[in-house]
Amino acid sequence: MDCQPRIETPTAEEYVELNRYKLIAIDIDGTLLTSEKSIAPETKKAIEKAIATGVHVVLCTGRPLSGVKDYLEALGLNAEGRYVATYNGALVQEIKSGEPVVHHQLKGSDMIALLELSQQLGLRSHFMDLDFMYTTDKEISDYTVLDAYLTKSRLNAISKNEVGVEQDYTKFMMVDHPELIDIAEKNLPDSLLEDYTVIRSQPFFLEIMKKGAHKGSGIESLAQKLGINASEVICIGDAENDRHMIEYAGLGVAMDNASDAIKSIANFVTKTNDEHGVAHVIEEYILA
Repeated sequence: MDCQPRIETPTAEEYVELNRYKLIAIDIDGTLLTSEKSIAPETKKAIEKAIATGVHVVLCTGRPLSGVKDYLEALGLNAEGRYVATYNGALVQEIKSGEPVVHHQLKGSDMIALLELSQQLGLRSHFMDLDFMYTTDKEISDYTVLDAYLTKSRLNAISKNEVGVEQDYTKFMMVDHPELIDIAEKNLPDSLLEDYTVIRSQPFFLEIMKKGAHKGSGIESLAQKLGINASEVICIGDAENDRHMIEYAGLGVAMDNASDAIKSIANFVTKTNDEHGVAHVIEEYILA
């Protein structure tokens, strides 16, 4: 009888040492989720396998935590020692304890200045803290309602006078029809770009955060906390708000449904979100 050599299966700890990549950050909309806004079974299975090998899997999104909780639970990412990056990386926190790794915040005085700029540009807007989404628009934008629905945020209509000057907020969003955002984006004052991070996350969303706050800096802060080098990080995304983390990562990945601009900066272009592109990356670069 032929004797075959026994192949020992490495433990999770040994696998992490063997594997080049130690952390994978995954955007949600257009990346993790299919066009039907669901997680494909193939993607879920691949993520579970990655977790089992000891790799840190982190969802990184423009959404607040309220808009991510269901996905964290579905993927088993809400246990102790797991992390999530929300508000486009402005807040990175340990999920179980809520302890922040980094939290970039704006003041109410910023909100007032940005509200005035939005009005000058002819755009509607909303802004967020950790508890509410706020708007001062008398005619609330359909895009504000859509964002509140998708992120499960509690929408609060207030007057500009009710904005606390010293209150903390996480991000401001100019929201309107894409053609109006196109025009406004060309007319943004230089001071806005100098003082804040400005990202066109969707054709109808222009997001404004504290200077230096973005997905790239958020994932970098988490990697440093975990003792992980950039060369050991994979970041996957499809939109302009994923640019910074794709540029930061040792392996920056664009979905095949991403814009040409995002594909051009990626190290690797995976399959579309409807073809389980996230699972394909995990199988190729972590499980292989």
